[in-house]
Formats: sequence, C-alpha cells, structure tokens
Amino acid sequence: MKINEKIRLIRTTEGFTQVEFAKLIGVSCDVGVREIESGKRKEVGSAKIERICKRFPEYALWLTTGQTSGDQIDPYIKQSQSTKTS
Repeated sequence: MKINEKIRLIRTTEGFTQVEFAKLIGVSCDVGVREIESGKRKEVGSAKIERICKRFPEYALWLTTGQTSGDQIDPYIKQSQSTKTS
C-alpha cells in the first residue's frame, strides 16, 4: 500500500474531513490533502509524516514500515475492533 493510500485510510478511519486533517498535519487547505491522497503529490514531506505519527501514534509503525506490533496497529484493526463493539 502506498503512503497516500495509508494517509487516506488513517483519515477516514479516524473520521476526519480533508479540511480537518489538513489542519492537523499542517497543510494550508484541503487541496493539499486531496493532492496527497490522490497521488498527485508524489512525495509527502517528513514533517507531515511526523505530525501524523505524533497525532496518531498507534499508526506510526504501520505508516512508516507497513508492520504492526503490540499497540502499533493499522486502521483495518481499529475498524474491526469498532465493528465488534457496535
């Protein structure tokens, strides 16, 4: 899974709009998030990735390596946990 797809999955799993998420990661407007998620912006700066990891530490390992471990989960795990408790 590409970084842009991972970022979109985190945003949607956490229930943020593109505008809200843009504010969280320091992008000036939702256009920046839209460009990241669509893949138009080929590179996502390390500062943005760091802000995502700080805001959503449970996804940090998965976002940067694709791995999970202990309390380091991916959005699919969180979605399945939410489904079980609903």
